Amino acid sequence: MFTAGRAAYRLNGVSIAMDVAPYIRDGRMMVPLRYAAEALGVNGEGIAWDERDQSVALTKGSLSAIFTAGSTRLIARGVPVTMDVAPELVNGRLVLPVRWVGLALNGYTYWDESAQEAIITSQW
Repeated sequence: MFTAGRAAYRLNGVSIAMDVAPYIRDGRMMVPLRYAAEALGVNGEGIAWDERDQSVALTKGSLSAIFTAGSTRLIARGVPVTMDVAPELVNGRLVLPVRWVGLALNGYTYWDESAQEAIITSQW
């Protein structure tokens, strides 16, 4: 569970600190990609940053996704998908709407407007 403005997320009841707090931009919950991927079970070895093109590749089993800073193009399982919001760099972290991380990794995202919280769960 990610909460806007809170620099920690909850995973199975445990609070985990983040160095960038999620925030709302244009009606979207923007979260650091690394933490959302880890919440969906992607381990550190499945997260690769490419400084040259400022992209992050995620791998979990047969699932893969590539997100690039400033680009609305997501490559999910080898297929290009157009996102409605481009990821951006914030304090060295790639930040994007949590919904896209869930979609790329077969997760579900639920939004609680009143609490300003996004809950991301895995199908696995």
